[in-house]
Amino acid sequence: MELPFISLILFSSFFLFQVELLDDGGYSEVILAARIGQRKSKKVLKKFLLFEDDDDTSRMWKWYSFEHELSFLQSLEHPNIVRVSAAFQCPSYLGFLMEYLHTDLYRGLLDVSYSEAESYTSQLTDVMCYLHGQRVIHGDLKLENVLLDTVGLVKLCDFGHSQVIPGDTDKPDGWRGTDGYLPPEMDDCQLHNAFKMDNYSLGILLWALFYGTAPHDDIDYLYKVDNGSFLKPQHKHCLQRLLWSFPLSVRKRPAKACIENSRGLCVLGNTRDPQAGADPGETTTHGDREEEGEEEEEAGEEDE
Repeated sequence: MELPFISLILFSSFFLFQVELLDDGGYSEVILAARIGQRKSKKVLKKFLLFEDDDDTSRMWKWYSFEHELSFLQSLEHPNIVRVSAAFQCPSYLGFLMEYLHTDLYRGLLDVSYSEAESYTSQLTDVMCYLHGQRVIHGDLKLENVLLDTVGLVKLCDFGHSQVIPGDTDKPDGWRGTDGYLPPEMDDCQLHNAFKMDNYSLGILLWALFYGTAPHDDIDYLYKVDNGSFLKPQHKHCLQRLLWSFPLSVRKRPAKACIENSRGLCVLGNTRDPQAGADPGETTTHGDREEEGEEEEEAGEEDE
């Protein structure tokens, strides 16, 4: 995939006013903004802050970070990727405007029903098929980087760690990501298949949706999946494949070709219109599934 030329417009921040600060990353900010006189028409503004005392290295890094993420957002077209509507240069920052979605999967995790997890899984695996088909890895898949609208449509955001993997290799040019989602093969301080590494992070994200629990280091994900009787067989099989972690088993984890060519393996869930809502009778909550898991563990202890 070739990344596009970035075109900027000079822009005055007086055309926008801040409604809410959504995230503060030090050298960047994400704010909820609206145009003056159009308060109900909200957009998300990501700002790469330019300070008067920035040295040349710092300013070059901010320009690079801005252009890098914007190039992906401008070139990728998929209904499950957030849309960018404008990019501009101001005296105090570089910025781009994106569509506004009301929450993300991290904040909404505890309210996700099984049928919703199924729908989000179908959407996320579909967009990952698209990215990997373009030889693009997201590089930082996590609950916070999946936005959610009011009708059940999810959209990937934050392509700051994304990469285009050249056609003559499957290895990434470094890997950053977020603790809790990092593939275990990084423990040997070597870079492996970039698509499989991306898919491990996808597996952790999908696991969190079905189990209603944010990831952390002391979870044995495969044990939980193997003993999760509430999981439908296709979802259990998908999670098991994505979460292979032992050194000799990483080869079993799907790469992009496996996802694309075996859609029944990883493209799961109901592909109905998200506005149609949940299927009748599928309103199992995370609390119900946690109780079921506890009963399984107790039964296992009795057998021993």
